[in-house]
Amino acid sequence: MSLIIVILLAIAAAIVIKRPETIKEVKTFIENTLNEMKKSIEESSQHRTPPIPPLNRNPSVESKSIDIAHNSDFYRVNLLNHSEIRVFNELQKDLKSDFFIYPQVSLGEIIKAKNKNISAFNIINSKRVDFLIVNQRFNPIIAIEYHGQGHYRGNYKVRDEVKRITLEKAGIIYLAIRYDDDLQTVKNKITRLLEDVSTPD
Repeated sequence: MSLIIVILLAIAAAIVIKRPETIKEVKTFIENTLNEMKKSIEESSQHRTPPIPPLNRNPSVESKSIDIAHNSDFYRVNLLNHSEIRVFNELQKDLKSDFFIYPQVSLGEIIKAKNKNISAFNIINSKRVDFLIVNQRFNPIIAIEYHGQGHYRGNYKVRDEVKRITLEKAGIIYLAIRYDDDLQTVKNKITRLLEDVSTPD
């Protein structure tokens, strides 16, 4: 504030005296003073202590998730059971080198609902396919569902139908195999399907 008063007094003096050289000196003085003020403000802002964020009295969902993770116990489980491992190994054994097979793939990772349809997305996002065959570009080709002895419970027909409809609409072949199917017959069918499929762009 004192610098502003000095500047105003200098301007007033220059007006009273009305000498060009005095006015020029006052102008130079004002410019130098303003530059010093600007430099001083910048230096003080660099050393200013950042404000302390307010206490979060209403923890967010993310904070609650972290608390739950800290206060809960977890253990790992096998990705596949014994029957699924047997099927996976058999399917992988005779698969051509142009293709790869992956277990337990989320539908939400391989198909999307058009027009950002949230309802359609929600019915697939939490579902998985037991095995997925992709080509070298990782385009999904065949989704394989293995129906073990414990599969036929609850509303399994609805779950199976939702998977079949959504996968086929997305251009992915849906293949269901039962626990008592002959695996060699299944592998022969997969081989024929892969031979008939043209590689997507």
